[in-house]
Amino acid sequence: MDKISCFFKKHKKLSIFFSFVLILLLGYKLGSINRKSHHHSKIPIDENAVSISPSPVDLKDQKIKIPAVEKIYFDSSKDIQDVSFVNPPENICSFVITLKLPNKEVIYQSAQIPPNMAIYKITLDKRLEKGKYKDSIITYHCYAPDGTKMNSAEFLVDIVVR
Repeated sequence: MDKISCFFKKHKKLSIFFSFVLILLLGYKLGSINRKSHHHSKIPIDENAVSISPSPVDLKDQKIKIPAVEKIYFDSSKDIQDVSFVNPPENICSFVITLKLPNKEVIYQSAQIPPNMAIYKITLDKRLEKGKYKDSIITYHCYAPDGTKMNSAEFLVDIVVR
């Protein structure tokens, strides 16, 4: 121990420099951990989301309400499709909605849909052939107001392309 303390006494400037570098590295590491934990808070609000109700919300019942969708109809001749992806005003979380074909291929994913907003027009990632895509999957990813991922719910949905 005497050799170490003797070294630091002799090389005071060098000791201060290494202490400063160690503090900088520690601060950088802590900052990068903090940035990673808030990564999902950067999900933008979907530009197609529109307000659905001006009424105030009672937050006493904080269960997440997910609208049921059994069938979705698309027009094979159009790029922009009509849908009704609604986030009820009673919810405290935002939705990110993903549509997958039965083979698990993602054909659409929204940005955030805040409570009390809905999306009525979407553009699919690919044009679908006419037919019925039975047992496709719609997933509702839920995010808290601070951007933290909460949970997800998946439902089977039939996509009909005319």
